[in-house]
Amino acid sequence: MSAPSGEALARLRHRVAKLENQLVCRQQAEADQRQINGLLPVLVATAGFDGYYRKINAAFERILGWSEQELLSRSFFEFIHPADRAEAVAVFDGLRSGEPTFNFLNRKAGRQAGERPHGGTTRTTSARPPVPSGNVRP
Repeated sequence: MSAPSGEALARLRHRVAKLENQLVCRQQAEADQRQINGLLPVLVATAGFDGYYRKINAAFERILGWSEQELLSRSFFEFIHPADRAEAVAVFDGLRSGEPTFNFLNRKAGRQAGERPHGGTTRTTSARPPVPSGNVRP
């Protein structure tokens, strides 16, 4: 096997440098987004079709009083007010079927007594097929 030519090696080095620069830019953009999400005064989360949060912003802990570990390790249905859970399950089933949901309002249970109203837009962003219906319940 012969060694790459000087020109081929230069192209390879240029490509590696370009990829390294793209990586640095992406890492900076992700850091910027984490900082923005941490400062938002509203609840922002990414959740899976298994009924668990994947990522949450700092507002969850500030507003609801639950730690990040508690919120990520328990089904998000546990943090919805009991009177709102049936509707939340119906909305969740719709999302799993690919139906968009807008302006769905539910109350989140705070660590302290009482609940906090929470409304907003809920939608799927994954191209992956949803998990079969009926596998997740509060």
